[in-house]
Amino acid sequence: MVNSLLAYPNTGAWLAHCLQRIRSAGAALDGIWPDLGYLGWLTAAVLVEVGAPTHTAVVVRAGQVMLPTVGLAQVAAAGEYGLGRLYVRGTGSISIEFEGTTLNIVDTACWEQPGWRPLERIRLVDNGFEVIVDDLDPFREFNDPSGSAPADSRLPQLSRDQLRDWREAFATAWVLMERDHPGYAKPLSVGLRSFVPLTAEPISPSTSRTSYNSFGCIAASSTRSAHQMALTLIHEFQHAKLGAFTDMVELYEDDPRERFYAPWRDDPRPIEWLLQGMYAHLGVTDFWRAERLRTRSELAHVEFARWRTQVHRSIAEILESGVLTMAGTEFVHAAAKTLRPWLDEEVTDSAAFIADEAASGHWVAWCVRNLQIADSVLEHLFSAWKSAERPHLENVPAGLPTRPDRKQPELRSRLLPSYLQVLEQKTSGNVDRIQHFTPGDMAYGSGNYAEAVTHYKREIEAGPMLPQPWAGLALALRQLRPAHEVSALSARGEVVAQLYTRICATGDVCDPTDLVCWLSSDGPRT
Repeated sequence: MVNSLLAYPNTGAWLAHCLQRIRSAGAALDGIWPDLGYLGWLTAAVLVEVGAPTHTAVVVRAGQVMLPTVGLAQVAAAGEYGLGRLYVRGTGSISIEFEGTTLNIVDTACWEQPGWRPLERIRLVDNGFEVIVDDLDPFREFNDPSGSAPADSRLPQLSRDQLRDWREAFATAWVLMERDHPGYAKPLSVGLRSFVPLTAEPISPSTSRTSYNSFGCIAASSTRSAHQMALTLIHEFQHAKLGAFTDMVELYEDDPRERFYAPWRDDPRPIEWLLQGMYAHLGVTDFWRAERLRTRSELAHVEFARWRTQVHRSIAEILESGVLTMAGTEFVHAAAKTLRPWLDEEVTDSAAFIADEAASGHWVAWCVRNLQIADSVLEHLFSAWKSAERPHLENVPAGLPTRPDRKQPELRSRLLPSYLQVLEQKTSGNVDRIQHFTPGDMAYGSGNYAEAVTHYKREIEAGPMLPQPWAGLALALRQLRPAHEVSALSARGEVVAQLYTRICATGDVCDPTDLVCWLSSDGPRT
């Protein structure tokens, strides 16, 4: 029981929080004592679980006493701090004394008691698997890099109806997991201890995360979809497993530079998170592979084709990184071996098209947003444009990843008009909806590619360094012209966008399509 509580995910989050505070506070540690009181809460939780009559001191923090894995007692006002005493009266029966008042809790599993909220436990009767939905613990937020205070105020406490939604979604998802994904269900049944709800109600798109410090916990937005729940379980536990593995085996050299392309992110990533993303999305690919074989739905075909393409690209990026250890190389090659036969599996023509569209569009936008070419190279290209010389794009060095100061909107919701149409047409509600169409996207999705080009060029004129319209233009142009005539934008989006911006800065008129064609050509501008 003691070992189980010490291994409870929130214990790790609490320890990480306290260590961060100690490291950052220097000598000013007077205010940390209420946080250190969590150790006493763990002790009290063990005594409550044993049930033998006894008592122990407990810290009252912000008016609360948390009993990890059991529940939360509100013994005073939110601003109160101090030392109280917890009495165990018998199995599930406790009382807490603080500042002359006593809170009596007859049954720690019961809701209908003022000042007390038990934690929700989801029990699967068939196999004894149990998961806690932890919406109470003040240290359940493990994404608090400042260490200044737990961010529990940003996280919701759920109503009984909302907890019922979690219970029903998980129970149904687990049936799906055991039936279609037993290879993922087995380790989850051993390693998963708790959920932390990030939202009280479902949101779109959904969000989820795990932490190295809280193995066994998945933090996720609420969902009523069993498919979304199952997908989240697979995705996030892949992260958790790899995090545990990298604690034992060094897969890469220490390289924190954010310089790698991850097809599911808008920003450059360090090797650690590119590797994490690859492994997590390998599981996502496998999920949709099984869904495709079971349902034969267009959505499943699209998602499988899309994710296998992106994982394949990320594996190549990792293997070319130059920072893998021998063990890391072996690990990535094993992932590639798993993926390889999936690349040959047939999908519908439309799914293959959308997967290619997703990969191409995101790459263009990512390059425009994140890569910077040298000023000297830009001036050389500008001179070549002015004098109508051959651009020699093949000699232009690769742009270097940068962190742009400008606040850019997310790219992923803007780049997949055909994919968005598939989501709009679905009726199953199995995944979260993604929406937002611009006029260019609407024209592109309707097959009006010339009209889409016109709309995207207008967006570019209004914002020359906005990534999304450049990506849309790349997708539309390749439907209207031979690939080699517009290849520059798909291959080197950052060069096209930055040169266009440089030309426009002089007051010259420049048609984006003409610039793309010139940069793609083998000869001088005519």
